[in-house]
Amino acid sequence: MRKRRLIIGLAVFVAAAVAWFFAVDWSVFEEECPDCGYGKWVEQYRVFGFPVHERTKEEPALRQRVAADLGVPCEHPGLVRWHKYRLRGLCYRGPPWISGITRLWADDSWYDDSARARLRVMAEANPELGPDFERRVLREHDWDYWHKIVEQIGPKK
Repeated sequence: MRKRRLIIGLAVFVAAAVAWFFAVDWSVFEEECPDCGYGKWVEQYRVFGFPVHERTKEEPALRQRVAADLGVPCEHPGLVRWHKYRLRGLCYRGPPWISGITRLWADDSWYDDSARARLRVMAEANPELGPDFERRVLREHDWDYWHKIVEQIGPKK
């Protein structure tokens, strides 16, 4: 009788541990808009794949901020979400585990009120700047056009 209880107890413990590792995880997702460069880091504690706690960190990009200042905010139609990390049972590293650096950008702290003012002056002089920006930069990814705008509003030396 005692041996049977021990076996049943051990089986219940093993089944609970296996269930814990399959049911509970910590996952990290990244979201990115290929049009404006917007990104978001989403960290979730999940039970059976359903989030029970979530933290996010948004990372606005320079193109996104310029588009919003021109009155043509990006709606992120091509937003891509991918699973970066997972810890099964909150301790065992399981797939996916994608190491590497993402969202590495240059310093855009120069885009301040004076740069916004230069952008407003450009937009007042050319009322089609907003729609052109949306079409050429956000939709067609015309990086030459984007770089010309950055040169015009960028820090003056």
